[in-house]
Order: sequence, then structure tokens, then C-alpha cells
Amino acid sequence: MTKKISSELKQELLNLIDKGSLNGFLNTEVPNSEKGEAGEDRPTYIKAKAEKIVKKSNSYIILGRDRMGSVAHGFGGRGFPNSNTIDLVVGLGSSRDEGRFLNAKDTLDKDMIHDAARVYISQRTNLDDYFEEYLGHPYYMQDKEQGVSGIGIKADSILIQGRRNIKIKAGPSRNDEKDSHLSDLPIDRRIELIAGSSLQPVIKGEALVDLLKKMFKQITLNRSAITTIMTDLIRLRASLSLHMHPTNTGVALPSPDQIAACVTNVPKDIEKILNELNTQLQMTVDVLNSLESPTNSNILSKSVFTS
Repeated sequence: MTKKISSELKQELLNLIDKGSLNGFLNTEVPNSEKGEAGEDRPTYIKAKAEKIVKKSNSYIILGRDRMGSVAHGFGGRGFPNSNTIDLVVGLGSSRDEGRFLNAKDTLDKDMIHDAARVYISQRTNLDDYFEEYLGHPYYMQDKEQGVSGIGIKADSILIQGRRNIKIKAGPSRNDEKDSHLSDLPIDRRIELIAGSSLQPVIKGEALVDLLKKMFKQITLNRSAITTIMTDLIRLRASLSLHMHPTNTGVALPSPDQIAACVTNVPKDIEKILNELNTQLQMTVDVLNSLESPTNSNILSKSVFTS
């Protein structure tokens, strides 16, 4: 939704353009009107006493203490030591639906929901609460009450690009490492990729390949057994159709019905066996391509790994 600009402000900005202002084009400033308004959001940030601010238009670098709301919010608001914070934020209140651009009379605190984009770095924080993220593995109660160091990133779109590689690790650099407040690190570390309402474990590729090979071996044995049984049935059917045995009155000739059934069904059974063998061969090729060959059909990614 595009925010509206009053006809009065629009006319004032046009007058400024007539006087030589580029009104933001070619990376120039968007000028203020005589009443201090501009054709973009320019609210006033509510500064806490402990904060130092570097500001340009609606872009901020805020050096201070942990909070994501009023001055009473967060570990900084509760007076916790070692809760220093660097907050890089642009577009304060950009998604607030006021029907107009925000001006200097609009005073705003930090707002994780309505601010446009942010990189939040804190020595002591609770990112899940601040970002309202309730899926995935929760904080331990002690961590939630005492806080841990954290970096939160939020925007409409986020790109992380590595020309050589990207490593994402959940865990310390060394086994004897503590967290930033000297607490022991949890054992059950996780990397969670959340894009929906439920989380499921990622499959380990090599373990999956081993399991599929075992399943394929068993399936191959089963199909071979079925082929053997079908072959034996063909022999039995042929034997029964030609079977003659002695009786009290002489020798019983083969049953015409058995001979007819054998002539009709044996070719079909042979065709089934040939099809089964062909399917088995094709299945073997497919399995080799998907589990062992270095081609694109291999189920193991060449680029993404997990542990």
C-alpha cells in the first residue's frame, strides 16, 4: 500500500523543485516543506539516556542498551549489566498504516513489527521474544531470564552470499568454550530452518544411501525369489499338462483342459519373467545412478551438507 501525500504538501514540494531541488532524484535529499514535512517517512525516535545515535533521515545507528520497545523494555530497561547493544535500523515505523507519511511530530520507539529492516547486535538479549518467534527449540529458562548474546536480522528480503562457501554452525569453536556470560553451553545444539508451522529433522544423505542400499538388496532378493517361483510354476504346469499315469484299465492320457491351459498360460508366464528381469535390470541401473554415480540424478547434493 502506497502512503498518501496531501495536495498541500505535494504543491510545496513542486514549488521546491521549481526552485532547483531535485526532490530525492540522483541521491539528493528529499526536501522538507516550510512546515517541516517531507515526501517520505521521517518520524522522531524516542532516545533513551544511555543511547548515542548516528542518524540520517530515517536511517539510524543506535548505540545503547538492550531494548526492543520503550525505555523500560528489555534487559537494559531492567537494569542488567553487560547488556550493550548496537542497533542498525532503517525505516522506523515504515509499515504503520497511518494513511500518510510520518513526520517529526510522530514519536516512535523501536518496533520489530513495523520497522523496515534491522540488524540487532546485543551482549544480552532474548531474540525469540523480541522477534516474536515461537517455533523451533525454545530458550532454556535460565537463558530466557538472564539473556544471552545475540544477533537478529529482519527485513522483507535477506541475502547471504558467499563466493566460495557459506558455513552455518550451531556450536562453540572449542569444547571448553562458555557463553558470553560464563554459563555452560547446552549440549543439544540445533540449526533450524523455519518456513512453516512445523519442523522436521533433516535427512542425513549418506545414512539414507546406506539404508536404501540395504532395502534395494532385500528387494532384489525378494524379486529373484518371485522369479524362481514363477519359473517353477511354469515347469509344474507343463509337467501336469503332459502327465500320464497308469489306471486299472490302462494308461490315463493327459487332460485336454490342462494342455490347453498350458499352451495358453505358459507363454504369458515366460513373458512375465522376461519383464521381471528387465524391470530388475532397469531398477539396478536407476539405483546405481541415484545412489552411487556422480551424475545429477544422485540423491546426494554436491553443495549442501549437514551433520
